[in-house]
Amino acid sequence: FLLNRSSDLCLSATTINIPSDYTTIQEGIDASVDGDTVLIAQGTYYENLILGKEIVLASNALYDDLGSDWQDNENINNTVISGDHNGSAMIIRYGNIEPTVLGFTFQDGIGTSMIDVDCGAFPVRSGGAILIYKAYPTIMYNRFIDNGTSIQADSGNVSVSVTNGGAMGHYADDDVEFDEDRSFSNQNNNSTRDIPDTLNITNNYFENNTSGDGKNYYSRGYEGFIDVSYSIFDD
Repeated sequence: FLLNRSSDLCLSATTINIPSDYTTIQEGIDASVDGDTVLIAQGTYYENLILGKEIVLASNALYDDLGSDWQDNENINNTVISGDHNGSAMIIRYGNIEPTVLGFTFQDGIGTSMIDVDCGAFPVRSGGAILIYKAYPTIMYNRFIDNGTSIQADSGNVSVSVTNGGAMGHYADDDVEFDEDRSFSNQNNNSTRDIPDTLNITNNYFENNTSGDGKNYYSRGYEGFIDVSYSIFDD
């Protein structure tokens, strides 16, 4: 596969290794600049990440020959980002940025809470594993498993559920307001950048991601083409 990265971003690009350079993925993201690669070693990371930069965020599958049997890849299966039933495992937000997210298993995300202004200030949760807002990432060769609901261990009852987009939710309009106050101090706010014609969500695996709309992937406000080819939906 070939990553679409502009040459000007790669001139001074560096690779940040997790956990050898920084203990957490978020620390690595915060230390990165546009064009860098944040490379994640195998392990389970209980984090709710904020990605607001145009970087490559990847497991060591980045350097593997990912063919038709990519689902058996050890780096993908054993590099896990868990939302830990505490929100989306990752938020990619602002600036019309185009980062790349490759080679992970995303699990146990329960989405991001927001207010849908277009529906009369109706509260919703979206993006079980990944919530994308005014950004256009390449998301490929990832597994999305068991996102969308939080189950109370003592009773087995579902306590929180995603309204739309059990695995991913994508918003490209202004009709939502977030009521989770997370830090975006390092975000890229260059919203004047051109919006790409195609959103690359290819070669992903989806299993047991639940939502009220019954969809793994939800998008609103984006007028381009969303390419989900070669993805597997095993729900």
